[in-house]
Amino acid sequence: MKKVFIIFGAPGIGKTTISKILYKQIDNTQYIDIDELWRIQPFIVNDINKNYVETNIKTMYRSFLNHPALNHLILSWVVPTKGLKDMMTSWFMDAEVYFYRLVAQKEVYLKRLEDDHRDETKFEEYMMINQNQSFDDAMTIDVTHLSIKDVVDTLLNQITKHI
Repeated sequence: MKKVFIIFGAPGIGKTTISKILYKQIDNTQYIDIDELWRIQPFIVNDINKNYVETNIKTMYRSFLNHPALNHLILSWVVPTKGLKDMMTSWFMDAEVYFYRLVAQKEVYLKRLEDDHRDETKFEEYMMINQNQSFDDAMTIDVTHLSIKDVVDTLLNQITKHI
């Protein structure tokens, strides 16, 4: 059975950086950054755009399922609510799905956001996502004191248990 590994967490936590390194270390793997599907100008979260992005995700997933050489799909996305996580699980019913959540301690996370020159008006919203405790069925990795290599190694160790 094909496998889908979803790496999620608050904006700026390291999902994209980690996923770009990780997928290259697992044969027969595709990586998709869901944020790229939201690159719409102007950026408006409404039903039309949500439907558009959802349709694109499902189309890419069907292509993955039909590709004979691909066995693993790594997705990175914010996934701010348990409801969205559960909806994603329903989209990928034909595969085994594993969720890995990246988090960091408040002070370290805020410093990363500042260093990345993120929009300070969004920091409170991002902190709420980082501190959301409703993802008890996902593996949580605290990246506060870990290097990028350490996070990749931790995820690689977990993922290889399933492939």
